[in-house]
Amino acid sequence: MPDFPKAYWSEWSEAIINRYSLREGPKGEHHGACPNCGHKDWPSTRFWIHERDGLVKFQCRQCNDFQAIVEILEHDGCWPLLEKKRPEIKLKQTGKDYFANVVPMPKVEEPTVQFDPYTPYHERKGVDLIGAVLEGSDVVVPLFNTNREQVGHQRINPTGDKRFNPGLKKDGGVFGVVGKLDFTGKCFVSEGWATSVSCHMASSLINDGEPVPVIFALDAGNLATVCQALQETWPEMELVIAADNDANQKGQDAAKSTGLPWTAPAMPDTDWNDVHASQGLQAVATGLKTLKRPESLLDELVWIGDAQPVLQSNYLIKNWIGSKQMTVVYGQSNTGKSFFTLDMSYHIAAGRTWHGHNVKQGVVLYYAAEGGSGYLNRARAIQDHYNDENVPLAIRPCPVNLLDPSADLPKLLAQIDMVKDLYGEIALIVVDTLSRALVGGNENGPEDMTAYIANSDALREHGQCSVLSVHHSGKATDLARGHSSLRAATDTEIEVAVDEVSGIRFAKTTKQREIEGGREFAFELETVILGDDEDGDSVTSCYVLPVTEDRKQEAKVKLSKNEKLWINCFTQLWGELVGKANPAGPGYPDSGTRWIIEEEDLRKHFSGKVTAVNKNQAYNRAIEGLLEKGQIAKNEDNFWLVPGKYKL
Repeated sequence: MPDFPKAYWSEWSEAIINRYSLREGPKGEHHGACPNCGHKDWPSTRFWIHERDGLVKFQCRQCNDFQAIVEILEHDGCWPLLEKKRPEIKLKQTGKDYFANVVPMPKVEEPTVQFDPYTPYHERKGVDLIGAVLEGSDVVVPLFNTNREQVGHQRINPTGDKRFNPGLKKDGGVFGVVGKLDFTGKCFVSEGWATSVSCHMASSLINDGEPVPVIFALDAGNLATVCQALQETWPEMELVIAADNDANQKGQDAAKSTGLPWTAPAMPDTDWNDVHASQGLQAVATGLKTLKRPESLLDELVWIGDAQPVLQSNYLIKNWIGSKQMTVVYGQSNTGKSFFTLDMSYHIAAGRTWHGHNVKQGVVLYYAAEGGSGYLNRARAIQDHYNDENVPLAIRPCPVNLLDPSADLPKLLAQIDMVKDLYGEIALIVVDTLSRALVGGNENGPEDMTAYIANSDALREHGQCSVLSVHHSGKATDLARGHSSLRAATDTEIEVAVDEVSGIRFAKTTKQREIEGGREFAFELETVILGDDEDGDSVTSCYVLPVTEDRKQEAKVKLSKNEKLWINCFTQLWGELVGKANPAGPGYPDSGTRWIIEEEDLRKHFSGKVTAVNKNQAYNRAIEGLLEKGQIAKNEDNFWLVPGKYKL
């Protein structure tokens, strides 16, 4: 995805937007059908342009063919004719000898133009072509192992897109080299080729004019692995880590984990190439001299007299869901756990106080693994209820595989990056349901559940967010079903259950790792009509509606088995009486409260379902209990449910 200076772009942006009818979206981007491949899917819109950090970017996520797009823009008069690519220079196959003889390569001098998107990566980064070669407009960087074998390469195109050769396992001790190695002397270790070249060029300023070689890991993830391999193979090398200053602390944490001296730029979210570009090589050299020594093991200890309270709350929904944690919402089928989870998700995305609890706002991704239109209808219902604008909550209504790490996980990680780039930091990822995301795996098996947990953790770590899984409870227990490793890995568990008599639903925290559990939220599902289908029938969905404290307490009245059966019989008969008139007069409730049913009908219906030997006795005792507990009312031979206690 190329970056263009804003001043250069301003001349052409309006022409592109108008020519291809691009629609304005959030945060200033415009999107529409790609002029090359024609794709225009929403919400993953294919062709888009946007301004950010003083630059303007454009890309098609489907074809990703920048050259073809530029040629079409040129043809349509929406882009200036640019200089053609330089003649291709084939990469020489140097084999094993290349490792020991890496030398600086001369910089290719090119005519200066206002801006050229074909400018090779090293020129755009302002570094010499050291430890790499040009192949066409691509910078190709050889990669090695500690056996001094070239095991692959990294190709960097002019847009900064980095690709490895197929089959390369970058999670091992694989690295690149900038400069000529002295296996007994000082050597910097950094992340990425351009950053390493900046460090190499600057090192001569602090080493009597002699540049220091730099070995670079492919990313923060394999930095510690590379350092360990180097120390084991060449123990006399004096390694110093030139780390990135990552906003998520990954670079700094990786450097600390090596136990070696290290340094990082002072400015957050920068690397040493950024310092080179903004402040010059002398600033890089000064930074490379300012080393942080490895922390002592004693530094990890906090003596009780020095302990200070941590007063900063780490939550998404205070006292319910923590930030960057793993949560499980579970319950039996049809208890409303998905509606409950969507309600939480909406409040987090909208930055709304969740039923009296403070919320920290952020983007929410809802993976509706069971698919279907039901999730979209639920989203429409809650959106229409609150009617907030630009709520950053996105639903993915299609299956997801979180059992096999090679299936959907790479795509989801890439999607997370796109969302963060366009819409900001992600607060929560929801997987609904866990069982569907296991795609046939064994919930009770330790291997399959461990795989799900590991892949969920990968989402959580990559997104630096919380992950919530919607799950089912076991038939014979109130716990979430499946292997015990799930509960062990979970920070917060929330059980959702429904009172069969009143229809009131209760969400209760059954486990919270860092705060006191046992919190409870009572709610009902309010039905709304979304429209009519092709046959003229109403299409409905629901949203969460909290109940009053009085009604919540009334719903907790303990009823006997036969009392519950009597209420169920009443509700079944009630459904058959819709449209019929209620008795009226002294002793009867106002019309429009609850339907009134004759005792004869109730007794007959009850007797057909009760298992007791003495059916009349069971019926009479159920009536007596319900009257005493204030659940029903009677006048003559007619019964009705006490208004406010039941929702029919």
